[in-house]
Amino acid sequence: MPAQGTEPWHAVFIDPAVMHLGTSRWSYPLFAAAACLVALSLPSIVGRTASTPFFLTVAAATAALAGYLLGAREDGLRALAMLDPLTGLPNRRSVESTLKHEVARAHREGTPLAVVLIELDELREINDRHGHPAGDRALAAVADALKHGCRPTDLVARWGGDEFVVVAPCTTESDAHALAERIASTVHLRSAARRPVVELGEQLKPPVLSISAGVCDADVTHPNALRPDALIATAERALIAAKGAGKGNVRSATAEARTARPRGTLKLVASRGS
Repeated sequence: MPAQGTEPWHAVFIDPAVMHLGTSRWSYPLFAAAACLVALSLPSIVGRTASTPFFLTVAAATAALAGYLLGAREDGLRALAMLDPLTGLPNRRSVESTLKHEVARAHREGTPLAVVLIELDELREINDRHGHPAGDRALAAVADALKHGCRPTDLVARWGGDEFVVVAPCTTESDAHALAERIASTVHLRSAARRPVVELGEQLKPPVLSISAGVCDADVTHPNALRPDALIATAERALIAAKGAGKGNVRSATAEARTARPRGTLKLVASRGS
């Protein structure tokens, strides 16, 4: 099993247990209050006027509140820029930032790091046959399966289009392969059990979904291979191999990768229950 106890991916940006100075909503109030105190105290320092401590306290608190509101707005805009609006998952920009941090930690500590690149099979056909709203629901369904199937320490993100990515710290390739197979099973079984939806007065049966996945891990013994772009490229080659073997397959990047397992048995189970 993957090692436990590593910090969550979002600790790259802010530690939720400590309100440190790394975000605008905490740094802005401090700077605003300090600037206000200096501005109001300067006349008394040179001997012209004197401001009471109460007045200085109220002025500093007001400036701090204004700074907090401004900083919170900036933090919110920054967070939105790192999220995919359709699925609510972190976007590619967030992955690139986090993956750099995790690669550096894997190199420094010698711990494993796995990357899983996932593609929703036949999204274009779903859009053409059932409409783009159905395609959006399919992407959201895959995102939901990823959220529930991964650990809090894993970064689950939308890579773009019909692709998703999982960055799994302290995880070997074999463990990541097993994770990808569980997610593929979950996506298939959940979609097969979904109820029909009504659009424009017509009842539509949601399509049964499948995903393909490519898995790789970081080789800490080869620094040239231990780069974010190299990891993504390796996972992409494994994904291409999985898609070449047919939809619903998972392939690993190493020569010792296990044989891909099609989802045919799962489809039989789903068809019996329908």
